[in-house]
Amino acid sequence: GADGNFDNLTANSLIVDGTATMDGLTVDGNGTLQSNASSSVPTLNLNDTDTAVSVGQSLGRISFSSADPSPDAAGERAFLRGYLIDGTNYGVDIGAMASGGSPTKRLTVSGNGDVSLYESTGTTPKFFWDASTERLGIGTSSPSYALDVKYAGDAVIQARTTANSAGNDAIFRASLAGASAGDAYVQFDIDGVGGYALGIDNSDSDKFKLTYGGPATPSSGTTLMTIESSGNVGIGQTNPSFKLHVTSADANDDVAYIHHDNAAQSSGTLLKVRSDAGAASGYSLLDVQNNAGTALYVSGDNKVGIGTSSPSNALEVSEGGGGNTVARFTNSAQANSFIQFSDTATLTRPRIGSAGDNLILDTANTERARLDSDGNFLVGTTSAVVANSASNVGT
Repeated sequence: GADGNFDNLTANSLIVDGTATMDGLTVDGNGTLQSNASSSVPTLNLNDTDTAVSVGQSLGRISFSSADPSPDAAGERAFLRGYLIDGTNYGVDIGAMASGGSPTKRLTVSGNGDVSLYESTGTTPKFFWDASTERLGIGTSSPSYALDVKYAGDAVIQARTTANSAGNDAIFRASLAGASAGDAYVQFDIDGVGGYALGIDNSDSDKFKLTYGGPATPSSGTTLMTIESSGNVGIGQTNPSFKLHVTSADANDDVAYIHHDNAAQSSGTLLKVRSDAGAASGYSLLDVQNNAGTALYVSGDNKVGIGTSSPSNALEVSEGGGGNTVARFTNSAQANSFIQFSDTATLTRPRIGSAGDNLILDTANTERARLDSDGNFLVGTTSAVVANSASNVGT
């Protein structure tokens, strides 16, 4: 008609050989549409004159066909279709043929702004943009998050640089708009079981936390580890006071365990503690305490205190429990147990110790004197009594 519309035309109802010129519209033999009015845009209008349109009803379809019999029989290869999706929401389908058969729906754009890309059969959208919630679903048409990825197999999201060049980074970024926002974190969850969260607790001085819950967030669940901006790390402790601060409230808990699990170990160090400050008494290398005080202390000037935090000698033992025995030395493999003494001039270390129930003094690895279990003092002998509590005189 004069408006350039083709209204309810049936197949082959209009055949033009050559160039057709209609009011304001020219169609040439190459299929080119040209508007004859300088201010108008060439428009192809497919007009369905039904006054009532049902859901799914096509309003018009443009078909792209080929007489080429390969890869399938000659026929339609692609199409563009307008139709009523639901209610007053209209949309457009784009379909195409891949390797034979009829063209399959590949893309739907709806009037409300939703966009769907379909899997190979053209029945289920696997890439879906929800315009009303502004969410993108991959593998789902009902995204619950800004980006929701679902897959029956391994759901893997990869960020990978293709050029091995300096400055080319692969980044996953979780960023907040400001201090009044929520938390920035990654969540790992098992449906119906629980999971972990790793990220920034914005409500607790921006601490970086690992938490457990069902599901967990940095500000909820059980906090397993905390890292402060100062670099202090807490395990079981949300306010670490040290570079590594481990806390447990379990009365039966093993707090720390270091194990070299190789029976053939012949070198290496299981635990090394080092300070570059040099020998000085102003700091400690090791300070082991209970709620009653110091149990073991190693000062920076290489002095060891047991029961004291201020040793004056290389080894100082302090008994604060009221007992008479301050130190005990036991040899669980042999009958004798000795303590050796030496200085810079010593060639053979003298020893004092026990042999059975006897107190022994030896030099040059030879017994020189003993005090036996009966109170007898023997010098240069193990049987003849030199002195005892009865005689007080040697023989």
